[in-house]
Amino acid sequence: MGVVNGRPCGRTVVKLYADGAYFLCRHCYRLTYPCQRERTLDRTIRRADRIRMKLGGEPGMLNPFPSKPKGMHWATYDRLYDEGHAAAATASGLFMERLGEIESKFLCDDLHMEPRAQRHASRKEFWA
Repeated sequence: MGVVNGRPCGRTVVKLYADGAYFLCRHCYRLTYPCQRERTLDRTIRRADRIRMKLGGEPGMLNPFPSKPKGMHWATYDRLYDEGHAAAATASGLFMERLGEIESKFLCDDLHMEPRAQRHASRKEFWA
């Protein structure tokens, strides 16, 4: 039995983990699942890929969206189609947002540089 914040855990669990000298549950070792550490963009891409694979297609937004599998109801396919395209659109938006953050990080603001026009103006003033 693990001790969390000075109190014994007391949880009934199926799996125990040996991260240190003791066998304790996930709660006692403060372990998380990998998906809990994912960014929103990664989670959205994974959701879109999971829908594509469920329909028999390949993961990746550049691959064509799979057609309706034999035996699947049209209502189910339409729902998954809408969810897949919504997830892909959200992922695209998040990707563009992230790209903008990266781009702004490497532009003149973060490098403490002046914009190009001001740099040339200051050179002219220096030599005048």
